[in-house]
Amino acid sequence: VPKRMVSDFPPSRVVKTAYGEVRGRRLVHQGEKQVDAFQGIPFAAPPVGELRFKKPLPPAIWEGVRETTAFSARSIQHPMNPHDYAMKGVPSEDSLYLNVFTPVWEAPEEGFSCNGFIHGGGFVNGEASSYGDIGICENIVTRGIVFITIQ
Repeated sequence: VPKRMVSDFPPSRVVKTAYGEVRGRRLVHQGEKQVDAFQGIPFAAPPVGELRFKKPLPPAIWEGVRETTAFSARSIQHPMNPHDYAMKGVPSEDSLYLNVFTPVWEAPEEGFSCNGFIHGGGFVNGEASSYGDIGICENIVTRGIVFITIQ
């Protein structure tokens, strides 16, 4: 099965957040149950420079529509094996992002259920992207659940 690229998926709807507008990807089409994925939404200012080891600050407000179509860099960790950086890309201190996977269809009167997930790893390894995006959409979100992962 060939690997699918970000450009293989149509854009999602644009959603307004407290810090600016975001546009993700429409990942799954199952009849009427379409799913939008917004990946790499900042939830805090990057903890770099003078902000390192300080209390998190809100992210900067951005102008225009921010494209949120891919997972952010993973946090800096000790490589578990020599191939970690080659396989998963270079980690970054700028890794305070979340991913929101949401149904596109109209919500029931009581709203959608919501589930938040923080990956394990004991501050040694792990990342939000290790659970993929297609699987989350097909197995969780198509059941009417908004699913949020945090890097």
